[in-house]
Amino acid sequence: MAKKRATRKKGMNSDQASSNHSARAQEAATHLARERARTAKLRRVYESEGVRATVLFADLKDSTRYKQRREPLLGMVKTTLHNELLTEAIEAHNGKVIKYIGDGVMAMFASATADRDAIAAGVAAIKELALVNEANGWAPDDFDSLHTRIGVHSGPVWMYEFEQATVEDPQGPTVDIAARLCALSRPDEIVCSVEVFDAAGEIAPPAGASAATLRLISGVAKPMPIRAIGLGVDGNQRAPYKSHDRPTAPEIIEELRQIRGLVPLVAIGRLETITNADPGCYEANMCMAENLILAANGDPRKAQLLDRAIDHLCAAKQVQDRPCRPWLLQSWARFKLYESNGPTALWMLDAAIRLAEEAIDRASAYHDEAGLIQSWTYFATYQLARARHGEVAPEDREAALVLANDHCERVARRLDRQNKICRADYLVTHALAKLELLDVSQATDKEVLEIRTMVTEALELDPYNLRGLDAQAEIVRRSGRQGVGPVRRPD
Repeated sequence: MAKKRATRKKGMNSDQASSNHSARAQEAATHLARERARTAKLRRVYESEGVRATVLFADLKDSTRYKQRREPLLGMVKTTLHNELLTEAIEAHNGKVIKYIGDGVMAMFASATADRDAIAAGVAAIKELALVNEANGWAPDDFDSLHTRIGVHSGPVWMYEFEQATVEDPQGPTVDIAARLCALSRPDEIVCSVEVFDAAGEIAPPAGASAATLRLISGVAKPMPIRAIGLGVDGNQRAPYKSHDRPTAPEIIEELRQIRGLVPLVAIGRLETITNADPGCYEANMCMAENLILAANGDPRKAQLLDRAIDHLCAAKQVQDRPCRPWLLQSWARFKLYESNGPTALWMLDAAIRLAEEAIDRASAYHDEAGLIQSWTYFATYQLARARHGEVAPEDREAALVLANDHCERVARRLDRQNKICRADYLVTHALAKLELLDVSQATDKEVLEIRTMVTEALELDPYNLRGLDAQAEIVRRSGRQGVGPVRRPD
């Protein structure tokens, strides 16, 4: 009887399993049919409904921080006012608002003058926001003031309606790049591709445009030439960038390790292959810049090599702008160009000084002790060169010498401090090693005193050395004698 019940139960489980399998198969078939239908729909959209259009993204500056520090209602008022002003400017210039994304606006322009219309709409919106700030007595840096960031790009766009949506949504790389350019822009600024800028024609004053600048855009394989447009922007400025760190493939890291042992000109040839394939590789760009700077010494093509080094350092900064080293190397390349060009290139020396200041700021912010010492040293070098320049006014010469001397003294103090810390670490380690070799209870007074003296000296050099304090307590514990008392840590 028990066997029959087991057989019946087994049969029921088998039937249930078969039913579950059929349900899963049906579900998979339904999912596959849905995917095929979606793919077919996308193919029809791609082949027949693609249009060339200009896409604009606008984003309200600091809206999240504003909502956290002010009442939520005030944040909503600020957001809606920003979006309304953008909408009016867009519609006044033949554009169409596609959607609002919180404090952001997405619009599309599809007329024959779409590029011109999009840029004109962006400039009009920035001007209108400035008028609102002025009418409310808000200074540009006032927390309540309104500022927007705008990105514009043109290209093919495909309109697709999702099943859950009620309107068509633009799709394609053009939309993605426009959003990336918006994230790149500074407050009250439009960042656009050079193609859009050229098609838009002359920008009406007081708005102006930066110089065309190659920038690495997140998600885009090759650098893009872009320009920034804003009130008071001029051609002496460069377009902004935004760092977007990403990991380097292990095989590239291994190849770079092998390249570092080569002479500069050979290394440059191998590095070109890597940077051409991946212009956004931080490590490759840094290695290339270092080798170009080394190769420039005594080479008749010095200026060209240093210019190439600067290009690679700019690319490296766009991937990682936190480390001080790209800024420091770029300052050195500018300084070497200044030396090559003579007294007429004082602006290159000033550029080197500004870059060294950026390196100092980054080394300080991220506690890079070695980078900070090197940055101070380079800065002092440049100030000394400025003091020696024949066209510098006497008062500027004296100021440069004071700065050079001040930063040299900073380096001396920091090196002295580092030497003390290093010696303290050595003394503690050596004392602990001696302590392990000795049986303190059987050691002579001279041997114990030698170890105590080493630890005491270490704590005099670095009173905050925790290992030194632990070593002193260990000596006392093992010997059972007080001898030299502990050095107290300052309050």
